Amino acid sequence: MSNLFDPTPGQDYGFCRTCSKPMPTEADKNQHWASPESQGHTIHVQNQPRPTRIRDHIQQGVDDAMSSFYSEMDSLIAQGHLTEEEASSAMKTAFVDVADGWDEYSNDN
Repeated sequence: MSNLFDPTPGQDYGFCRTCSKPMPTEADKNQHWASPESQGHTIHVQNQPRPTRIRDHIQQGVDDAMSSFYSEMDSLIAQGHLTEEEASSAMKTAFVDVADGWDEYSNDN
């Protein structure tokens, strides 16, 4: 397995933008936020764990696909192939589950 989504070794999870305190791990961030003297502090995350990086990559792909889909629907509406109401109604009844779709795709390939 590649290390594409692995965090950078030796780099802190993040740091507090308010007080500049380093946050070596996500647990350190949570502890910092939990302390009364750190209420309102903001954390800059610079080295997320692998599962978070994978989730963010997948979310970006879904966001990009949805943006492309919406653009296509907008064009079809502008060309008079369907109304915005028809598109909206159909979208509300469509069932979209990315995980189920992946299972179907991977089973077919």
